[in-house]
Amino acid sequence: MPARKPTTRFIIYLALLAASLQVSGLAASGTYTVLDLGKFPGGSAIPLGINSTAAVVGRAERRHGGEARAFIWMLQGGTRLLGVLPGGDSSAAFAINDSAQVVGSSNTQNQLHAFQWTAAKRLVDLGTLPGDTDSEAFGINNPGQIVGYSSGPSGQHALIADATGALQNLGTLPGDTGSQANDINDAGTVVGVSSNPQGTRAFRWTKTGGMQELPTPGGETSAVALRINSTGQVLGRSIGPSGLQAVLWQPDGTPVLLGTLPGGNYSEAFGINQSGQVVGAAGSVQGSHAFVWTVATGLQDLNNLLSVNPGIVLLGALSVNDKGMIVAFGSRLQDLKHGEMDDEDHAANHHIFLLTPVP
Repeated sequence: MPARKPTTRFIIYLALLAASLQVSGLAASGTYTVLDLGKFPGGSAIPLGINSTAAVVGRAERRHGGEARAFIWMLQGGTRLLGVLPGGDSSAAFAINDSAQVVGSSNTQNQLHAFQWTAAKRLVDLGTLPGDTDSEAFGINNPGQIVGYSSGPSGQHALIADATGALQNLGTLPGDTGSQANDINDAGTVVGVSSNPQGTRAFRWTKTGGMQELPTPGGETSAVALRINSTGQVLGRSIGPSGLQAVLWQPDGTPVLLGTLPGGNYSEAFGINQSGQVVGAAGSVQGSHAFVWTVATGLQDLNNLLSVNPGIVLLGALSVNDKGMIVAFGSRLQDLKHGEMDDEDHAANHHIFLLTPVP
């Protein structure tokens, strides 16, 4: 059986419209400075997590579906590829904690397995639940607990691993057939998605209360929980008559739709910090743009919040740390104007950008 490739846990809409070239060269608000971290040689990179020291992890791949590698980027040391598990040729890093412990997934010769990476031990295969064949790890907290899923003949189930590596099946919501855990905060509260053939439901799990459904926003038909912060706010998405929408559940479970950018018809959130800042991607009159959301400001286009725009368009923001630093991806306008992007590989010119709040 051929080796399997790591899957992506979220949908990123990356439509690049011609109007994207109209991004202003200078923003009025000057909220963030921007640092271009570059791109994978010959290909592109997607950043999936950032910790308090601005260490960034993600997945880098060569053009036209070639090899993919989990990576870590640090202010001191630059980019480092994390490799693959024995027998594999592809990997992705999904999360990093403040101790620079990284989790993700790599294929092996015949399966897909969750891993943990540290500078000392390198890649460690986390294995699967008994009887299963595949697994992925999507979240890790500062105490070292890891969440993801394990799958096999009995289906797919959310799991949690303690600091010793022991795995626990979190089950599903009543009546569902599968589940996946996407994140865990330092208190050990887990969030994710439980599913059946008719749709998906967001859940929150605690050691004492077990798995409980988070209410789907009124009028929407399904929901997924992706992130949780230290205050218990849960970030995710819902799908229904209004399309794909970013949603924030307050600690009491009340869902709030975050809206869209002017002229857009969808939004998707990917990261939240302990202050309740949310980042993601949303449609706009200029195509898919990165956004930041707060209670005070609502949804704002990050392209309009750069102190100086060095000729780039930010397409999506995927993570924000507790210092307000944002990791995003986008393209240089000169690459787009020169026609280097093609329909077969629209991600070919993606760069990673680190946005730092102006003091």
